[in-house]
Amino acid sequence: MLEINAIDHINMNVLNFEESEKFYKKLFGMKVLESGQSAKSGNDFKVIGIPNKIALCLYETDEVNFETAPIAHFGINIDNYSEIENILKELNVDALYGGEILWKSSSSIYIKDPSGHEIELTKNFAGGL
Repeated sequence: MLEINAIDHINMNVLNFEESEKFYKKLFGMKVLESGQSAKSGNDFKVIGIPNKIALCLYETDEVNFETAPIAHFGINIDNYSEIENILKELNVDALYGGEILWKSSSSIYIKDPSGHEIELTKNFAGGL
């Protein structure tokens, strides 16, 4: 059996590199870690993130179709969870589903990035499991 340490990266189609980079930088402090052209597809890409914590590999596209390339959402555990509502308000990012959602021994707030990807911001890693 393989032993999992953490999620390594998530590949995502986005509508606009700059808009997405700005969103993730302002909200999470992510920065561009790499950019180039995929040897596999030939498409331009940017890897943004925080070294040794999270990496998002972005591919710019004209359309993000969640039916043909579905990611229901991805979760990011937040150390300063108590500050989320103020930070989202300051950055004009709307919370989905009426705000905070309680789940077992944790809480989550869901948002969307500029391309429509849903992000779950969690209080306890993996819901406290």
